[in-house]
Amino acid sequence: MKRLAIFDFDGTLFDSVHDVIICFNKALSMNGFPTLTREEYIERLGGNIDEIVSLILKDKNSKENIELIKKDYQKFYDESNKDNTLPFQNSLEVL
Repeated sequence: MKRLAIFDFDGTLFDSVHDVIICFNKALSMNGFPTLTREEYIERLGGNIDEIVSLILKDKNSKENIELIKKDYQKFYDESNKDNTLPFQNSLEVL
């Protein structure tokens, strides 16, 4: 019998929030939107990317703005070395 376990990487096995914040703030800043603090992000993270970006943009969450920030965020995140993304304590032992 084959067994398979699938885990979500971001926020489940690895703490990626710092790199996520850096990339979102780059995307926001380069497009003229205000950046957020860690605490503000923590309140908004979770769910799908459209919901997250909508919450981040608050009252400027038009479809066009959401797509713009998503595109730029994904570019920055994909190109990032993710130097601040580390496994949660004991996650490697659990695996």
